[in-house]
Amino acid sequence: MVSTAPQCVISNLALTGEQRVVIYELDWQSYQQILVALPQKRRARLIYDQGTLELTMPSEAHDFFSRMIGLFIRILVEEFGFKIKTIGSTTMNYPALKKGSEADEAFYIQNQPRVAGRTVDFAADPPPDLVVEIDISHTDINKNRFYARIGVPEFCVSMAKLSASTSSKTESTLRWKPVRPFLSCRNLVCMSFWSNVGTMRLRLATLSELG
Repeated sequence: MVSTAPQCVISNLALTGEQRVVIYELDWQSYQQILVALPQKRRARLIYDQGTLELTMPSEAHDFFSRMIGLFIRILVEEFGFKIKTIGSTTMNYPALKKGSEADEAFYIQNQPRVAGRTVDFAADPPPDLVVEIDISHTDINKNRFYARIGVPEFCVSMAKLSASTSSKTESTLRWKPVRPFLSCRNLVCMSFWSNVGTMRLRLATLSELG
């Protein structure tokens, strides 16, 4: 039995988009130099895709949705008896593909036993089983295609926007995208846990319906 999540009230949340800076025609070495020059503790998150570097400064609304979705995922996975390793916005670099990312949330579920109790080595270990990205403002990088290329099995994107009917209400659409064709995802959310439990469908039209 899955525990009922507490009601999540977001009607008064001021929806401010992320601030983004995009640099084009940047080689891999220059991207690495920028990573080294930036402080370890910073709010800006980077994603590099074959010459395009996007720096994102998350807003309060961005972080709110990220934390709520991450909490929901952890509760759901643990209710089903699975172990989970959370790596948050850890920098994932893949030099051979010329791709690097700092996702909003990233999780190991199926491959948790392979990386438990140690630091993940992205040169040898598999990529995360699930990645979460929040996009309020426009992004120049196709993240579904990006994470498919590095081998992430499941990609969750939340696109929040102001309601067309009233500027005082916030709507968030949560879409679970399978980036490998053998994974089945239907409706808004359909989670596959790679086990005999089978597939559980979840309807999340807005985050305020989490109750």
